[in-house]
Amino acid sequence: ELEEGAAAHVVSLDRFQSDAANELRALRGRCAEGESDAEAARTAGESERIAAELSARAGAEGQAAATADAHAARQDLHAARLEAAQHARALDVTCELLRTAVAEATSGMDAATRRAAAAEMELDSERSARTEETDGVAGKVTGVEAAAAASEEARAIAVAALAEYKTRAHMLLKTKEAELRAARVGDTKRDADARVEAATQATAAAERRAAAAVEALAEAEGARDEAEEGAVVAAATVAAEGGRITDRIKAELKLATAATDRAESERDAATADANLSRAAAAAAESRAATATADVRAESRAALVAAERRAATAEADAASFRTMADDMFSGKDDEISHLLRELAVAKSAGDSMQRDLAMAPGEKRGRG
Repeated sequence: ELEEGAAAHVVSLDRFQSDAANELRALRGRCAEGESDAEAARTAGESERIAAELSARAGAEGQAAATADAHAARQDLHAARLEAAQHARALDVTCELLRTAVAEATSGMDAATRRAAAAEMELDSERSARTEETDGVAGKVTGVEAAAAASEEARAIAVAALAEYKTRAHMLLKTKEAELRAARVGDTKRDADARVEAATQATAAAERRAAAAVEALAEAEGARDEAEEGAVVAAATVAAEGGRITDRIKAELKLATAATDRAESERDAATADANLSRAAAAAAESRAATATADVRAESRAALVAAERRAATAEADAASFRTMADDMFSGKDDEISHLLRELAVAKSAGDSMQRDLAMAPGEKRGRG
């Protein structure tokens, strides 16, 4: 707008200069034969020079100031855009780091879950083998006692497994919720709902596995009851080979105990891996929160600085507009004065032309 206003003033001054030049050329033509032609030409030439200097100075100053102000405003806008782009890139890098940390934590949790599932399957297979062996020696008194002990141990293991499943499902749900809170920087609400649904399904699956373990325990208890009932009938037939069967059962119990210990150690390792994954997820969430706060603070500071620069540019533009108005108002007064001088010179030229057009006798008579 300042450039257009300055250009309009320059155009108006050029038009005035052209009109003044036309008037001066006409004045020179009318006063070519007069005695005061030289004086009128000097007056007209000086007026034309003054008008040209005023026009050139006003146009050059206004256009240069407007161009400089517009250039400075463009530079400020470019700097603000560059700074905003830098903040956007920093935010993208932070989001990418957050996604990587969440993916690592999720992969660690999945690996721990797979190891726990493998340990659970191995424990189930050992329990099934033990149950089959217990059914094979259900007719022997010592086997009945070993089956009772194994059933009690299976009950304890099942109860512990149920508690572990519930705890693991609860911790998995909490971890998924933490991952969802950490991923809110880059993920949409639909992705968050999908992850919550996946965590809910994982919890339901853990509960179903726990219910299956309870059902297996009930079946083992039924088998133990059947073994106890068959033991009363087969008590007389197992007296001769009781020692040998006892040794074999003790050896088999030792193997089963070793397998159980191995499964429990793998379960402890899986629990430790899950704890490490939860710690990594918490650290990633903390880093994401810190990075988000830093980026928000930097963006807020950049926005305040940009607003301050815009306010300064607006104030400079207003001051320049006031200065330009003052400058052009003074030039209008000078131009009006020049126009009045040109009108006086034109009137004098017309009078000289009329005097030159009179006959010599009329001029003397009038004198």
